[in-house]
Amino acid sequence: MLDLDDGISEGAGGPWVAFTTQGTRDGACPPMTFYIKQDGVKHDFTAQMKEGVTVDLSTWKRGWQRDGAGSMPEKIWGGEQPSGDGWTPLFQLRLYTKSGNGATWEGASWGVYKHGVKPWVAEAGKAMAANPGKSPVLIFNGAELEGKGARLDLAIKEWGDLPEGADMSTTMPPPPSTTGEMIGDTLEF
Repeated sequence: MLDLDDGISEGAGGPWVAFTTQGTRDGACPPMTFYIKQDGVKHDFTAQMKEGVTVDLSTWKRGWQRDGAGSMPEKIWGGEQPSGDGWTPLFQLRLYTKSGNGATWEGASWGVYKHGVKPWVAEAGKAMAANPGKSPVLIFNGAELEGKGARLDLAIKEWGDLPEGADMSTTMPPPPSTTGEMIGDTLEF
């Protein structure tokens, strides 16, 4: 079983990692790449994702997001999909590069979640018992355009410790959790 944050508390802080299917609007990052945003500046993060980032699974959060016309997105952490139109899966977790620099990956996309994040999270949940006290090292092997979204090829390369010197200063202590149970390739709350 995988202990998961039900999203009641606030999550980790920035800098922030995102995946862009069509490239960023400002042209700073090309399509099908990861980028990191810190202090308002976007930097390509794809090479680090391909090399491998260590994932702190204790920071995992799942919820729902609905974009508002000209306003900030509405976010609900935890629970079932809310009624109404426009809700997409929302997730958040903390990543660390080999040098120990931390960043938070938060995303809200059916394609990225269903075909990229959910499969490796399910794999991690099944493999945790065999890797006590270890964290998965996630690698990005590429992406394919699927409709308006992307199918990310993410895989667990190995299991290891969080990098020495991992910057935990912006990671909140684990909040009260609900228990997540792996059923097939589905993460059940």
